[in-house]
Amino acid sequence: MHNYLLFFLLCLLGCEIINPEETIPSYIEINQFNLNTNYDQGTNSNKIEDVWVFIDDNLQGIYALPAILPVLKEGKHKIELKAGIKKNGISASRGYYPFYTSYIDSVEMKYDSIVKINPSITYNIQNIPFIEDFENSGIKIINSGESDTSIIVKNDTHSFEGKYGLAELNENQNIFECSTYENFVFSNSQNIYLEMDYKSNVTFVVGIYITTPFEIIQEPFLYINPKENWNKIYVDLSQKIASYSNALSFNIWIGFGNNSEENKRIMIDNVKVVYNE
Repeated sequence: MHNYLLFFLLCLLGCEIINPEETIPSYIEINQFNLNTNYDQGTNSNKIEDVWVFIDDNLQGIYALPAILPVLKEGKHKIELKAGIKKNGISASRGYYPFYTSYIDSVEMKYDSIVKINPSITYNIQNIPFIEDFENSGIKIINSGESDTSIIVKNDTHSFEGKYGLAELNENQNIFECSTYENFVFSNSQNIYLEMDYKSNVTFVVGIYITTPFEIIQEPFLYINPKENWNKIYVDLSQKIASYSNALSFNIWIGFGNNSEENKRIMIDNVKVVYNE
């Protein structure tokens, strides 16, 4: 009898060791980032899809928004949130956008309770060097000599934010191509991004012209799939541009073709070339 009782007590003790009492975590809720911009930074249009969470300067994790995340901490802690994007629109190429500020705050956390954070951020550069939002007279994008049509400024029911640029090829036209009028001079060590809102019924390409001491090279970089509704993309040109160490300057171009009997079109707005001057 005593042996059975001893065995029973040992089993209870063993269960407590195997299944210790679990700590109920604190929770942080983050629904979205609010991006604030000034006149020299253009629109606050963005596509922030993830949040990178740092607690006391240590990476807690990367979460798709909106997010409610468990944290095994209580009391006051430093919280840093970075805005995550899909580089080049690719799900497997996620990172935090280097041109947005972080949201930093000291947050009081309690076990089994939710702290809601509404992070507001800005660009971390005061002026964005190149913006084309099609709102002013004259545009900073020009058609190439190969193009069968021109980009035109429209303001109609298809608009995203006021005016936008439309390029359309009919069944008798084969090529559209435009590029930035401005020649860019970049440092090889810089982050360089093209931001753009667009919708289209055709795959189109973003590329770069590279002016070297000997020639001008035209290179396609990223093929962008059609989107029925307006979409935001962040095109990371940094490594490609850095690979041309002998370049004198760069231009960014956009183009598409039409080999069908249907009209093909792209609509673009809020084109930004973002880098540190």
